[in-house]
Amino acid sequence: MNKNLLAVCSFFLFVSAFGQKKITLEDGVLQQNRAFRADKLLGFQWIPNSTQYIYFGDSGKKLMTATTANASASELVTLADLNKATGADFKSFFGIDWKNANTFILANGNKIYEYNTTSKTGKLVTDLGENAENTTFDDSKNKIAFTEKNNLYFLDGSTKVAITNETNEAIVSGQFFARNEFGINHGIFWSPKSNLIAFYQKDQTEVADYPLLDITVTPGKLDNIKYPMIGQKSEKPRVGIYNTATKKTVFISPKGKSDDYLTNLAWTPDEKYVIIAELNRGQNDMHLNLYDANTGAFIRTLLDQENGTWVEPEHPAFFPSEKSNNFVWISEEEDGFNNLYYYNIEGKLIKKLTFEQIRHQRNHRRESCRNRSLFLCYRRESDEYARL
Repeated sequence: MNKNLLAVCSFFLFVSAFGQKKITLEDGVLQQNRAFRADKLLGFQWIPNSTQYIYFGDSGKKLMTATTANASASELVTLADLNKATGADFKSFFGIDWKNANTFILANGNKIYEYNTTSKTGKLVTDLGENAENTTFDDSKNKIAFTEKNNLYFLDGSTKVAITNETNEAIVSGQFFARNEFGINHGIFWSPKSNLIAFYQKDQTEVADYPLLDITVTPGKLDNIKYPMIGQKSEKPRVGIYNTATKKTVFISPKGKSDDYLTNLAWTPDEKYVIIAELNRGQNDMHLNLYDANTGAFIRTLLDQENGTWVEPEHPAFFPSEKSNNFVWISEEEDGFNNLYYYNIEGKLIKKLTFEQIRHQRNHRRESCRNRSLFLCYRRESDEYARL
């Protein structure tokens, strides 16, 4: 027997004999992303305008902080302090979002609270009510948009304003569509200066109902959801853009077929345009299109990517500078490798930023293909971003 193979077998026999720990089936299933997850800084976030960062300790029950100069962590806020200041009953810090360097917001159900880490004071910001879902803050964390059933609303101060008022429950606004395909994980998009709200709207009128068994109640009951089966009618998406000053909405529909995908929506920093990746149902032809945010009018196609197998846009255009509409596009369609490309708003390629050479296996088109190359690209080109 090969000596190397013998050594390897001996090692594994040793590990089997002395390194194994018996776990229950429940542990193996329920604790794989908890007690047995890989070590990491859970809930890592930068505190705005600082070199300080936070992460969760004790499974979200402690809010720890450290700096880039000193990684020795200390507890920034205790749950007891948070609950005493807000009058709430938080069980963890999960869901925390920073408003500024001293203040963060946190939701308890549909009640939104604010806490100041310097003064150690807190308050209830708003109570959206039990029917609110898909709560989305603007960048300043001062304005909120949300859905109730199939319609979209936002708070103008303390006044609830209806953006849509659809009586047909099959027409749904402000929620994701296409079952979270192509990077779609939410349906509300505040503009950078909070003057406009873009949102997905999907018409499911022609989509068949699909029964699901709800086992959380006794006896179980059947709930119907809209689910497009293969070969049947699909949902029809469009993008609405609501002006908070004029209270008017314009709509953008696919330039191709009515059931094409509208994905990876992004605002330009000047709020004048939205960029949308439009993908055909065959998923092999994508047009990155620019639209006027005030009228919804099509301006131009910035780039067109076609592939004999499929095209998979998963990340919206990224704008390195708040003062420029030049953007970074992530794609593997140009050379088969997942790389970053720098374009101007006319659709002209300025520079290829990365030269990643970890080829994605096209027969593993979903989770197995996603994160590793992107991480390497971002890590490698952080200095390049700083120069853009």
